[in-house]
Amino acid sequence: MTCKKCGAQLPDDTKFCPECGETVSAQPAEANIQPPANADVQYAAVPTPAADKYQGFSMKWHKFLVYFALWAGALVNLFSGFSMLTGAQYGDASDYVYAVFPKLKTADLIGGVLTLLAALLAIVTAINLIKLKRGAPKLLTATYVAALLSGIVYIVLAISAMNGLASIGDLLQPNVISNMVMSVIMIFVNYIYYKKRSSLFVN
Repeated sequence: MTCKKCGAQLPDDTKFCPECGETVSAQPAEANIQPPANADVQYAAVPTPAADKYQGFSMKWHKFLVYFALWAGALVNLFSGFSMLTGAQYGDASDYVYAVFPKLKTADLIGGVLTLLAALLAIVTAINLIKLKRGAPKLLTATYVAALLSGIVYIVLAISAMNGLASIGDLLQPNVISNMVMSVIMIFVNYIYYKKRSSLFVN
């Protein structure tokens, strides 16, 4: 402690100042403790658990969907949709194909529009999932259901337009089958995944 009269440094149990003879009284030890000048800045910089918007859930699959899978799927559907609308999937034979099967052009137009709508829905879904919007997981399910149904509708229309000359087996190419199977898998996988994380989507 410090002598109040002369300022000399004294042991805590000193009763008289050896320098000036002043009587000194014991001071509480904590009285000499001073907080650091930058204490407020130091405490303000400590992060709080509330900053974790994912509440401790592992979100690797979520990030894969919203930053890659949905956008990649949307790009593929945009390309496919415009190809169907313009007949580009038939290459240079599009005029011949439509001359032989005139109703097929209508089927391609409907299929193209449905495919473009599925692409738009995928983009909207990705944005809603990123923002943790309420109902975003249900929108994700609707996205894959829409992709599955648009494929089925197009196959039915195409078979009808070709007057029975093409069967389901002719139209179900390996890539078409894989896309439909993937849509079914994604519906169930994402339902289970996001059901466990439903508390995150409250915005």
